[in-house]
Amino acid sequence: MQLIKIAFIIILLISSISAQCFHHPNNIYASLEIVECNWNSGLDVTDTSSHQEASEEMFQVQFNCEIGDKVTCDKVLGQFKKAANMITSTFIFNTPIKVNVSYYDFCTVYPANLCGDLSGAAYPSQFYALQDDDGLTRLYPQSLVKQFKFSNAPKYNEFDINAEFNSVSNFWFEQDSIKINPDQEDIYWTICHELIHGLGFYNRWMGYQINPIALIPTTALINPDGSVPRNNLFNTNSSFVEFMMDKYTILLSNGTQISLFTRQLNTFFNDHKSSVFNDVFIKSPQFKFAQELLVLATTPNSLGLLPRNSRNFLSDAFILETSMPTFEQGTSLIHVDFKTYINTNDFLMTYRSVDGNNAKQMVLNGGNYSGGPIGPRLKLMMETFGYATAENPNPYKPLPFKPSPTPDVTSKSNETINHNASSGCTLYIIKKN
Repeated sequence: MQLIKIAFIIILLISSISAQCFHHPNNIYASLEIVECNWNSGLDVTDTSSHQEASEEMFQVQFNCEIGDKVTCDKVLGQFKKAANMITSTFIFNTPIKVNVSYYDFCTVYPANLCGDLSGAAYPSQFYALQDDDGLTRLYPQSLVKQFKFSNAPKYNEFDINAEFNSVSNFWFEQDSIKINPDQEDIYWTICHELIHGLGFYNRWMGYQINPIALIPTTALINPDGSVPRNNLFNTNSSFVEFMMDKYTILLSNGTQISLFTRQLNTFFNDHKSSVFNDVFIKSPQFKFAQELLVLATTPNSLGLLPRNSRNFLSDAFILETSMPTFEQGTSLIHVDFKTYINTNDFLMTYRSVDGNNAKQMVLNGGNYSGGPIGPRLKLMMETFGYATAENPNPYKPLPFKPSPTPDVTSKSNETINHNASSGCTLYIIKKN
């Protein structure tokens, strides 16, 4: 077995790197994510405003191939086209999804002891704070917020999803028409997995301290217009905030929403104006809830995602990955349970791929589901989040943005490249079949 190696670059805890990048008061949370140091690695953005967008052109990829092998670059792009066609055949988009993709040698950016273990990553370019029907404000990914077509939405980033893939990974390409080797990883499987993360199958629960003694939601600074750029995440002077996925995360023992823990944790700020990253929080009554969360996150089959309008949490829940003996940021909670789903039609969002097996084989092994890699439970959860499908054309929407003088226009991203591109970039528009 091999990790899909989500790098999920924003959520990998690498303590040795963190110390070089960010020093936290009292060292309570010294192990910050690697991408906080290398956030702009590999994302070369050019202005695409001159490109026409027909209504059916609902998945657009700007492809930055930074190796000197055009044949391989074409094969990578072909697999993106296949993945995009699969996604657009499953979900109904009314506004184009724009993805900025880089394919390059991770070892030119990441440490030698890490780069070889990472295959790829994809993540929302920006989040927006929206109020849900339970009264809590949660962060929604730009790709989905655009589908809501709220009239008072803030400015959007140029791209909805940022993605990068490691050119030195031992990828298998379907175009080669040869059998996958036992030590190879299907790049199509990896791309599909990462794009679903980029569309919002995403949360950001964090271990408290390097060797976690508790588990907390992320803190984030919300701009007045409701936007939350990536550099606003992990703001040490802010309260806790959830992501849209957290709304549906429940305790499998009794169906309790995990959001009840977040509500309790945020009562800390009623009495204290300080950051939670100090001894005041550890000694507070609220800290016990963070400790309970850590136990849940490291107990197999303890947490799951419950689709909207489900009544039986025991049979309907999509079980999350909580089987690690210690909380693993980038693995725990952000994937579904490996043992439960790897041999089913909902294998895609497990944290491991199976070396020597391609996505087509996995679909066949899981029962040859008509939706391909996007299994029925995953599809239902994406519908629950707010993505439309033919079966559910009018999914749930949170409350719209409050009136704002800010026009609803696309803004150029301020992300820049910090490694050398050798092949430029290509804008590739995936049309829905």
